[in-house]
Amino acid sequence: PTDAPFAIFRYDLNGQRQPVFADANAHIGRIVVLPSHENELIAVRTVLGSDGQQQLYRIASGQAEPLPGAPTPAYDPAVSPDGRWMVFAVRINGGSDLYTLPAAGGSPVRITDLGTARAPVFSPDGTLLAFLAIPPGERGFDLYLATVTVDDEGLRLGPSRRFSTGFAINPDAGLSWTR
Repeated sequence: PTDAPFAIFRYDLNGQRQPVFADANAHIGRIVVLPSHENELIAVRTVLGSDGQQQLYRIASGQAEPLPGAPTPAYDPAVSPDGRWMVFAVRINGGSDLYTLPAAGGSPVRITDLGTARAPVFSPDGTLLAFLAIPPGERGFDLYLATVTVDDEGLRLGPSRRFSTGFAINPDAGLSWTR
């Protein structure tokens, strides 16, 4: 299947497109550049067999390989601002939850138990993780936020706080935006 084939191109100053990497049997979910590794990114999720294997693409060599230790099937990768931790949504028994993995390798650890969590995003300072989840008995995704703690045991989340209900911001959630 090639519903959304994956390709990376480089453009020179004259606007000429030069292919760098392409795979007709893969597609792109969310591109994540690893901040602590120059010229590496996580971008490919294989389509064939629907195994959802995350791939590490090395721009310099043009090679992609399975990301060591990444859970499968996984999608929606996020990398902590310091580049030390990755978080993925992982499909489990018809649902999904978030798992963390040290960027240096290791074993994935489940950090949510909502059964519908996905789309993790770290705050710029890495102290918070926002994600979407469908609350029990409801239909649509709502926004959640949890404190991130990193210690000798790894990355953990504090209790998650729900910031929206039925696609509307909770008036008492304490959420605000500034410009």
